[in-house]
Amino acid sequence: FAGRAGLPAVQSLEELEKRVLVLPARHALEDCIRRDHPLIEIRSVKTYAEARALVESGEAYATIENEIGAQLFPSGLLKVGGLVEGKWEADHLAVRKGLPELLSILNKALGAFSAAELRAMRVKWLDGISPAPAPSFGAQLIKWGCWAMGALGVLGLLSLFWNRRLATEIKQRREAEKGLGDQLAFQHALIDAMPDPVFVRDLQGRLIMCNRSYEEALGVRFEQVQGRTLYEFDALPPATSLMLHDEFMVQLRTRKTRFSKRQLLFRSGSRHIYQWTVPFYGVDGKLRGLLGGWTDITQRRIESGCRCPQ
Repeated sequence: FAGRAGLPAVQSLEELEKRVLVLPARHALEDCIRRDHPLIEIRSVKTYAEARALVESGEAYATIENEIGAQLFPSGLLKVGGLVEGKWEADHLAVRKGLPELLSILNKALGAFSAAELRAMRVKWLDGISPAPAPSFGAQLIKWGCWAMGALGVLGLLSLFWNRRLATEIKQRREAEKGLGDQLAFQHALIDAMPDPVFVRDLQGRLIMCNRSYEEALGVRFEQVQGRTLYEFDALPPATSLMLHDEFMVQLRTRKTRFSKRQLLFRSGSRHIYQWTVPFYGVDGKLRGLLGGWTDITQRRIESGCRCPQ
């Protein structure tokens, strides 16, 4: 028997009296039921599927399925009841032709089982292939909640790992910046401590760095001339500024070092100097600019008391 879910499972034909029993056309039990249970209202349809649909909709109270159909086609709206008393379908096993001995052994073995034993084995076999009932909405909510909690947990762990890694990188960067700052401070202190003027210019001849001796020799402040070429400020006579700037550009193109004694005209007058300029390169091997300076030979002679010819 197959009845609606939520109602008591049908166990016998007597429970169907004055109720609608739907059966497929030419059902093997239809004549027997009409004869022995005339109070049961029988309704005929074409197929088992139509019979199940009428039970699901409530138009019929129950239907009679074969046991395989009852186990394989539960829709969630039907409940499998008891076995029709005295009515059971024999079990058969298929074997390849040409094995009559095996067929005889199997038939004798099946014949040795009672109907109850055969039904118990059949139910055990069919339980493994019956489709699982659809999960309820509550079960789905629990499943979704578990998945959501798992996803949040994974995201939390990833976020924690990322934050720790980011904090480590920030700490390392700060330590590197501190080390670089200390190195730059040392370089500035070293350059400022040099008694001769020293300067650094980029590829366009603009001033990047200089020491205090350079500022004192030209009478300027670094903040005033930073990023400017020699001819963009009037620390030197215009002719001297243009000449030196052109020499710097040529030296940057040829990438040659230069050491020379020469006489240059400053604002304070003509002076003999020992000038040096060398190209410098970055860690990638590319030319970055020009490093240079000079020694005032005239001033050194005066300070040493030398009266020899200039």
